[in-house]
Amino acid sequence: MASTFKVWVKLEKHESEKVTLDIGADIDDLKEAALRDCQESKRNFCAFFKQSQLTPATAVPSNTSYDEPIVLKRLQLYEITIPSLPTTSETKQALTVRNKPDNINNHIDMPPSYDTLITQSPDVSAQDISLHFQKQESNAFSFEEAEWRQIISDHQKNACIDIAKFLETRANIFISNVSFGKLNFNQRHLIAPFLLLSGGHIPDANDPLDDSFNTIIDEPLNGNILVNLINHNKSLTPFIVDSLKRYHAITDLHSILPKCMEFVAAFDKPELAQHFLEMIDTITTRTLLVVAFESLSLESQRFLGNFIRKNDLPLPLSYYIDSQKDCSASYKINFNCFMEILCLSTDRLYLQAGSKRCAALGKTSLLPYIFTDKRRESLFTEKSDSSLRDSCVDVVFGSIFSSHYVIFDVHGSVDNERNLSLLHAIQLYASVQILYVTLGDLQEEQSFLELMMSSVPQLPTIVCIFDDNFDNELPTNKEHQEQLINRFQNHFSHNHWAANIHWTTVPLFNTARDLTEFKRKRRAERLIPIFKNLFQELEQLINQRPPFRSIFAIQSTYLVTCNDNKHPVTIREAKFSVEQELQNLFEHLSDRTENLKIVSPISYYRSQIDEIRKQLAEMIDCTGESERLAMRLKQLEEERKHQEKLNAYSLFMINLLKHSPYVSLVITEYYLEKWRLLYTPTLKTEKETLKKEVFECNRKLTKAEEQFAENEKENKHPSSVKDVVNQLREQSKQLKQNISTIDAKLSNVDLTIGLMIDELFALYDFLRDEQPVELDNYKADFEQVAEKLAQLVYKGFAIHVLRNRPLLCESGLMEMCLKRLRVVNGGSVAVLTVVGEQSSAKSSLLNATFGCNFRVSAGRCTIGMYLGVAYHKNMTIIIIDTEGLLSLEESGSIFDNQMITMAVLSSHIVLINHKGELSSSLEGLIGMSLYAKLQIQSSPFKPKLMFVLRDQMDRKKIVFFEQLNKFKDNLQHSSSFLRVSIDDELEIRHENIALLPSAFSEDINKDLNLTQRWRNQTFPSEINELRVTIFAGLHEQIIEHKFGYKNIDYFYKKMVTNWKSIDDLGQGLLECKTLYELSVTNELKAVAKDIMLEKSQKLLIDGRAMLKQLFVDRKSQTQATPDIYMRRVINNGTQQLENITSALVHEAHKEFESRTQQKYFASLRGNIQKNIEPSIRCNQQLLQQQFEQDAYTVARESAESQVQKQLLDSAKEFFQHETRTNVNIDDLNEALAKKHDELKEEFQRSLDSMRKTSEEIVKTILSNYNYLVRGRRANADKSNIYNRCPHFDFTSYTRKCDELDVMLKSIHEFLSTKEKDPSFWSKLFLRSRHSGQDFWNQISWFSDHRQKDRNKEILRHILVTIIPDLNQNLISMLNSSSLAYSDPQTVTNLVNYVDNSMNGQRSSIQENYNSINLPQITADLIFIALRLLIDEAIRISEAKNNEMLKALEKLDDWMKEIKEQFNLIRDSYEQGQRFMGDLQKQIIKEVMEIFKNKISDDINLKITQNAHIDPEKIARNAYDNSIGSIPPNADSIMKYVTDINRYYLELALSYIELSAEHIVESQIIKLQTTISECVDKAVAVVKDHQCLNVQEVYQSITQALQSCAPSFTTENLVGISAIIQQPDQFRQSFLKISNQRQSMADEIQHKRSEFSDEAKRACRTVISQRLGCQACCPGCGSKCDNTDLNHQNHNSAHHITMAFKGWRWTHNNQPCLEQCYQNWLSGSLQVGGDVFNPRRQYYAERVHQWLDDLDKKSNTGDLCKESIPPPDQRRAWMAARTALVGHYGIVDQPSYDDKVYPTAINSIPAGYVPKWK
Repeated sequence: MASTFKVWVKLEKHESEKVTLDIGADIDDLKEAALRDCQESKRNFCAFFKQSQLTPATAVPSNTSYDEPIVLKRLQLYEITIPSLPTTSETKQALTVRNKPDNINNHIDMPPSYDTLITQSPDVSAQDISLHFQKQESNAFSFEEAEWRQIISDHQKNACIDIAKFLETRANIFISNVSFGKLNFNQRHLIAPFLLLSGGHIPDANDPLDDSFNTIIDEPLNGNILVNLINHNKSLTPFIVDSLKRYHAITDLHSILPKCMEFVAAFDKPELAQHFLEMIDTITTRTLLVVAFESLSLESQRFLGNFIRKNDLPLPLSYYIDSQKDCSASYKINFNCFMEILCLSTDRLYLQAGSKRCAALGKTSLLPYIFTDKRRESLFTEKSDSSLRDSCVDVVFGSIFSSHYVIFDVHGSVDNERNLSLLHAIQLYASVQILYVTLGDLQEEQSFLELMMSSVPQLPTIVCIFDDNFDNELPTNKEHQEQLINRFQNHFSHNHWAANIHWTTVPLFNTARDLTEFKRKRRAERLIPIFKNLFQELEQLINQRPPFRSIFAIQSTYLVTCNDNKHPVTIREAKFSVEQELQNLFEHLSDRTENLKIVSPISYYRSQIDEIRKQLAEMIDCTGESERLAMRLKQLEEERKHQEKLNAYSLFMINLLKHSPYVSLVITEYYLEKWRLLYTPTLKTEKETLKKEVFECNRKLTKAEEQFAENEKENKHPSSVKDVVNQLREQSKQLKQNISTIDAKLSNVDLTIGLMIDELFALYDFLRDEQPVELDNYKADFEQVAEKLAQLVYKGFAIHVLRNRPLLCESGLMEMCLKRLRVVNGGSVAVLTVVGEQSSAKSSLLNATFGCNFRVSAGRCTIGMYLGVAYHKNMTIIIIDTEGLLSLEESGSIFDNQMITMAVLSSHIVLINHKGELSSSLEGLIGMSLYAKLQIQSSPFKPKLMFVLRDQMDRKKIVFFEQLNKFKDNLQHSSSFLRVSIDDELEIRHENIALLPSAFSEDINKDLNLTQRWRNQTFPSEINELRVTIFAGLHEQIIEHKFGYKNIDYFYKKMVTNWKSIDDLGQGLLECKTLYELSVTNELKAVAKDIMLEKSQKLLIDGRAMLKQLFVDRKSQTQATPDIYMRRVINNGTQQLENITSALVHEAHKEFESRTQQKYFASLRGNIQKNIEPSIRCNQQLLQQQFEQDAYTVARESAESQVQKQLLDSAKEFFQHETRTNVNIDDLNEALAKKHDELKEEFQRSLDSMRKTSEEIVKTILSNYNYLVRGRRANADKSNIYNRCPHFDFTSYTRKCDELDVMLKSIHEFLSTKEKDPSFWSKLFLRSRHSGQDFWNQISWFSDHRQKDRNKEILRHILVTIIPDLNQNLISMLNSSSLAYSDPQTVTNLVNYVDNSMNGQRSSIQENYNSINLPQITADLIFIALRLLIDEAIRISEAKNNEMLKALEKLDDWMKEIKEQFNLIRDSYEQGQRFMGDLQKQIIKEVMEIFKNKISDDINLKITQNAHIDPEKIARNAYDNSIGSIPPNADSIMKYVTDINRYYLELALSYIELSAEHIVESQIIKLQTTISECVDKAVAVVKDHQCLNVQEVYQSITQALQSCAPSFTTENLVGISAIIQQPDQFRQSFLKISNQRQSMADEIQHKRSEFSDEAKRACRTVISQRLGCQACCPGCGSKCDNTDLNHQNHNSAHHITMAFKGWRWTHNNQPCLEQCYQNWLSGSLQVGGDVFNPRRQYYAERVHQWLDDLDKKSNTGDLCKESIPPPDQRRAWMAARTALVGHYGIVDQPSYDDKVYPTAINSIPAGYVPKWK
């Protein structure tokens, strides 16, 4: 084995080259090897592979190439030395910087930090970091003069804002240098926190979104981790971001800081410890936010702003950073953080600032008294960083009354150099401002109020005067406060703006902590009303202010303010081009327009069409409604064809995603939200009202039903109670319909970005499927859209993986998008899904746990399933948010079961989010998901169910452990009938319970003395504990058990196939709400099955007898048109058949009700009872079609007779006319020809009206199939094929035919070839791929779509072996009966054939079981079998029609015969000869038909009386004549083991063969005698007859012959009514028939084969019905002996050695000479790659129908406790072993123990072919 390997490595600006490394080398080894000849240290380089950074400990990837090498990049490092703390405030030197950038003299500066990429090595300490700044080449804002002129011009013209330009660093970040002499802090205060907490990391401004937003920290922060971060120069930013994602508001980080004191000794250097200790008490939330901002790129800063706002924290608009100059700091204004959260707003803008004298007096502390939803804890009021906040502006969000405000809070003082221009820009857009002053401000030369009021004098303003006597409420002090206000009013009375000011006094808050509780509450009682009153007084003026729409307006104004001092700055209305586009698109829409059809037409039509298709699929006997829906479906499909595919909305969305920044998407969603708010509040109110009415109605209904049930029990039947029940039911139904109507209206106005992206998903699929050429034109656009959507996922945009109504999953564009999501190198993909009741805060839980951005709101905000992504260590976690369960909207549907089943099948962990205790509703849903998982069998792992119980006050788990135990016990009990252990399928453990408190707290705020609600700190702390449990579970699933998905593409395919299975099987699989309901349903089905079987058999017997009698009693046909006669006969028969059926249905219902009186049956009885009538009427349909076919034949024969009569009448009339006028015979020909044409046209039209169309045949077969499946599905047997059989209505069947058209054509092509060449399919794969018609992509038969070669081999094997066998079985079955396609037994056999082909031990499906998508391949094989059956049935029907149409060809012969017979009137001798010949043929035909029927009847009787053809006897004799034969009959043995069903039939036929021959011989002798008697009768009649008219003679003969041939009747063209001119000559000529006896006997002998064929046909038909089930044991091949038509379990009296079926030992490939039930609980079986131990497990999981039989045989069968077969089977093996080992490709044993095996027996040779009869 090689010990080294080579990888491709590339140094920057060098060519890729190979490097040889030892196996197991890491990146550190790689750098050492690659940089061996380089002078630089390896620590100066960082490794990247496929754009992902690799740490030194990462294993070296082996899949490198020249084009994709490992790239080594140099690190950009800076080095800073933090000196010891200065001992005096005069200390100037605080920082040493190497390679400083050029000084920038402008007042406003660009941050040099944003122009360089900084990364750091973990080996470098905070004191060794070096900064290398790139040279600044731009001035001020880096705008050219022309750009400035354009910016100013745009501002003045109110032009649309160029979002992309305003997002640039030079336009949204402004820096000014401030000397430390003007500040109350020094450089150390700035640089120390940044260096120690950020690791000195300075990102590039254009870096993408930081990984911390999608990556979950390895573990929560603690003191040790924090010290390690500082030691290794790593940033605290990921922990800051994580705290904000969990809504912890960074308080958890503050709680860690005191604990760090215990880890001081862990610092690598004493200086670090000293700096940390000196800094620790100055670290505030604001400091940490600034650290985070400065550590992130522009995009990350904007995204972080969203999380800060959600945490209800202020956002710093301006703050101080290090200027890299010894004597100054940089004051930084950062608009960038607000670009997303304030890009558009309808909130009012509030500004507050104070004079220098007001600094630290409590301006910010007053905010909660103004905006009472604010809490002091969520504001920046700490003293420790007050100097760092001086002149800085924070932005807070609050509300007063019903108005929302954006609060610009100016800390400290207003400064001309730092913030005055900014404040003036803000003032222009403010709705109101509050200015704070003190009495001392009256003495200032430059008045603060004049400074603030001069720019916007009309701005509504409140001036608050700090009064240190405010709390003194003595009357004298009240006068003092009034005087104080008067002094200010008088002082500024000369100013024109003074009239706009409202005055008040406020207390100082710098001493608030010294106040008593009483005074604090008294302050609140005074201040809150003061500010409320002031705002009410100003409300009118506030409303008159121009609205604040966007931070971009302030930014634009500030830009102009700083660069144009010549002109007054005006307000700029924030306008965006994207907003104008939105107005053009949506302003004409309302709640009255068809918005979904207009905005998303492809999705709309898809939804409408799919909904109708589902309704059609679920309908039972609703012909009128189904026809209406079918017409509507056709109309929609036609409309869709003419719909504009790429409409303005889709083009807008594509361009928005391709070309616009993310802010444009935020503006779009904001615009749409405001549009929705025009309509949704009213609709939601209406819906809530209706919900309450439904609840009340249902309450009354329940009470009324209980009263009605009580009356029924007491045999009271008051109509009033029943009327009330019916009335309430109707009312409840109507209310729910009204709710559905409201839901439809809500959906119609729910226009979102997500909806339009869903439309792009639908559009891509539509173009791909319907217009591939058009798709090519947009291919590049869709690829860019997919790339952009993938990027948006990292910003919290969830992919709608299960969308629309009805729900659908598959999307080509979605697949493209998901493939672009990053997967952690070397890691696996884990899937976590949350489920829970509607409005239980599932989405909020995911958002808090993983930092997602799933949509949240009251009510139903999640539709279907949404996908997000997160990363943890080496795991990529797919996070699925689901639609709420147990909603009123989906009550009564299978939706809940579908959702939780999808979660269980697709996820490693299912979070069950539930408020309160574990409930029975959850138990039912989980139980049904267990059942569905067993049936679908697509999940290779056991998902963990994790119960997240919300809003728990008492979180002691012991109580909930007891609940979980009971929950699990109940689940196990209710699932006992499934015969599985819950623990084998689902993991439900104590450690998987998480108890969470409420995320919000509500209490009295002691400062404000009013109730407030806020996010508490306990919930986010518990989220950390929840994460620990989740990640431990995922680690167990993914790392230990290796159950992770291989990549996201694989997961997507799995999810699609899972949903397809759930959706296709839907109603049949998940219609029950709980396992208990399912078990009761199965009990009811068993009762119903017995009743249906009994009534169906009675219907068949009575119906056949009645219909047969109708034909016996039929009157003579007088009409010429056959369809008229047929309709009359059929109407009569149909009515009588309906009467019989209705009576039997009534009996069945009464019997069912009497046998299901138990109370627990009551609620479910109706669901089963409704299937009784369709099942019985299925047999009515069979009788009806058989009757119609018989009537069809009779009508055809009658029509022939009438046509013949009309021709005869025409000829007779003409002939009589001719004899009188002696007209030429050619006129006769002309007259007959004219009549011939008339009759031919009429006859053709009549036959066409009677024929069965292809559609009728399809519907008949599908109807039988659906009734069969509906009655047998949803049973407890997880291997039962009926649970996986899909429903097919005519529409879905034809659609499936279209989908698989290429495959079906190929199958037909293959089946039509005589020599089945296996290479056919390999060639076809290649051919179809080149032609672009690769049906490979049309099927979903395999669990891993990436294993293409393996999958194609499995597919080829299925197509070469399974499908041809299916086809042959179906053809043989149909050929056995002329009407087999309408017989329900035909469909039963079809399903059995499919089941046998899938479960056979040598079946490629069994051998590759885990590679197969079982539900899909079952559905498709059923469909293919149905298609083969239908095609063959149509072919047979067409053949019959063609046979009947041959009667048309007889018209020419009839016309010829008529002319010949009339011409013979002139020659009586020839006339007699012709009559003799015609009568002779008729006698032979009629008598032969009579005796053929007698042969069939005699054989039927003979078989019934034959003891050897009893099913049990056949099974016994088949075994004795083959396996048990002495000496061994090797030929029979080979027949028994290779095709046992054929052997049974052959054997049974052999028993009746001699009897059949005797019957045929006997009947032929009798037939010859009868013919001779007929001749004698005819001769006697003619001798005594006058012979004046041929027809009279014929009628006399016919009457005489009926004594020996009762069914003998006259035929039109035999003995036509013609005059006999010479009776003697006629008589003489006819009597020569006496000489024809021998020739007639010889003709009978020549037709002997017809009698033999009829005998064989009768034998096969009767015997086939008696041989019973066709199923074979997969372990040994023995045939099922059960003859019950509807049996569920198979059994066989003679199980044989497994080697006969090809089983071999895995270790040596030698035959397994054990019986299938031996070593039942100790041996193992391997099928394909799956090992089953014990053997019983294979039958329990795969072929459950044989389990009971083999369980019994394992205890009672021959040699059940041994490991050798019985003696007769040993003999049989020795006789056939050489042929069998060759047949199965196994290796024979080198020797056999002659004491056990008779070695003297010689085996037949390899390649032996049985000699079938």
